Amino acid sequence: MNIEFKQLICELIDRKQEGEYWDFKREWFNDKEKLLHRVICLANNLVNRDSYLIIGVDEENDYTLEDVTNDPNRKNTQKMVDFLKDQKFAGGIRPRVYVRPVIIGDKTIDVIVVENSKSTPFFLVEDYGKVKANNIYTRVMDTNTPINKTADINNIEYLWKKRFGINLSVLDRLDSLLNNTDEWVFDWGKKNRGYNVCSPEFQFIIEGEYWEGWIPQSAFYYHNETRFAKLNAMYHSTIVYETELWVFDQFGKYLPKAQNAYVSIDGKDNFWYSYYDLSSIEGKLLTIFTHGTNDITNGYKNRNHFLIFSNPQEKDDFQQYLIKNYNCFTDEYINNEFEHQIKVDTERCGNEGYNAFQVGKAALLYERWKSEKA
Repeated sequence: MNIEFKQLICELIDRKQEGEYWDFKREWFNDKEKLLHRVICLANNLVNRDSYLIIGVDEENDYTLEDVTNDPNRKNTQKMVDFLKDQKFAGGIRPRVYVRPVIIGDKTIDVIVVENSKSTPFFLVEDYGKVKANNIYTRVMDTNTPINKTADINNIEYLWKKRFGINLSVLDRLDSLLNNTDEWVFDWGKKNRGYNVCSPEFQFIIEGEYWEGWIPQSAFYYHNETRFAKLNAMYHSTIVYETELWVFDQFGKYLPKAQNAYVSIDGKDNFWYSYYDLSSIEGKLLTIFTHGTNDITNGYKNRNHFLIFSNPQEKDDFQQYLIKNYNCFTDEYINNEFEHQIKVDTERCGNEGYNAFQVGKAALLYERWKSEKA
């Protein structure tokens, strides 16, 4: 169980009050209409974040814990997902939920996590008992919209604005648009730009000329020539974000700029690796540039010279694994495994190819970490 998640839930319980994105229930619902209503309210929360229905907390008894292990109405993630699939949501778009048991002392409670979404407002197109079609339910502070009513117009407006990104800053709108891989068109060869077909005021444009350079990952491509260019994200004529375009293998592979992470081993910052966080702007560009594959190669064997993580938490998990398992590969093994890349890096930069050595070591640890997770 994720320690940070448990700490968050404990903090919410310790507040001894409900809030905008969390709700308590002593036991699992035996009334499915009320369960559905509560989930929709939390999915349509007004604070733009994940929300939590915490089951096993008795509000009327000083927020004491009630074990839910033997609750006859208890549901796991699959049962919750199936329950929501059976409901007639507008557009077929349903809240995404999962159930996480949390053990506190000798008690087990359940948390229904309702994921934050830009698909608000969620509402039904057919009645489900008392849960009415076309009624929009939300949660204001610690109060849910009554099941026989609909939310106030200003809150409904907020939820629709959230769906269409109207309430976002320009940079947040760009980040949201980057989630739609198929809406982007790039033409590096002729126009040196890309744009969003639905919102063409958002573009990525190369500024100036390419310059030749070298990073140790260049040695992992068949042709080692590497070029770089400044890449600006534009909203109309305004630069809203600056990054770089990296071009490998004789213009065969275009990638966004990767990030570097520096790791302290034995109290020293003496190890680093390059990575993409798929939840960041560069990570989303990677997905777009590779047409959804996140393939960093160009027909040459992928040695994971750039590491790829779904989010910052996954990257942090790997980094802890790296520190713990840093010495599980000998230098001799790494030198043999990446002999060619280290040789190429040495010829280009000297330093006995130590940077390519580090890239290779990070790749091996990453491959082992992924295999152990599977």
